[in-house]
Amino acid sequence: MRHIIPLLFIALFLANSCKKEEVVRERRVSGGESLKYIDVGKNVTNITFKVLKERLTTAMKTGGVTGAIEHCSMIAYPLTDSIMKNQLNVKIKRATHKARNPKNMADGREMAIIQEYLELMKNGIEPSPLVGQQGESMRYYAPIITLGLCLNCHGDKNKHIGQENYSLIKKLYPNDNATDFKVGDLRGIWSVEFNSDL
Repeated sequence: MRHIIPLLFIALFLANSCKKEEVVRERRVSGGESLKYIDVGKNVTNITFKVLKERLTTAMKTGGVTGAIEHCSMIAYPLTDSIMKNQLNVKIKRATHKARNPKNMADGREMAIIQEYLELMKNGIEPSPLVGQQGESMRYYAPIITLGLCLNCHGDKNKHIGQENYSLIKKLYPNDNATDFKVGDLRGIWSVEFNSDL
């Protein structure tokens, strides 16, 4: 037993080292080199956001917050998949540090960007889109800022969401951690990965 505990510490240290190494290896792409990725990334995320917002607004009008929660759980991934198929060479992800759906949890590269954005916002600086490269993999990142509409599902559990709606959220997402955001908070990021050079 004595020898197991030091081995666990070594394993944890090595795992954390690997995660840090993954983040460090990403090179920030800037200037003219990044412009084509920023243009495509903005276009893809704007289309995705517009369609998601329209669908959720319609669901809220017909079924209230409950309808929007149910609708979002059913359509968010099929919708982004559909947009990806129509936009060549990209994978779209909404990544976060406070996930509702585990599929949205940020990976090492995305978490580094989230931390950078949070630090900027803490210092009163508005985060802007950027491009990173790791090996052949190019990614576009952009902040997802909490809007008033978002509070219906991601705000204060008592003030904005309510017990009935939060019970539904917990039923659909037992490990939900995506609440208590305020308007203007960073809720996560868009992460668009390019499968080949543009």
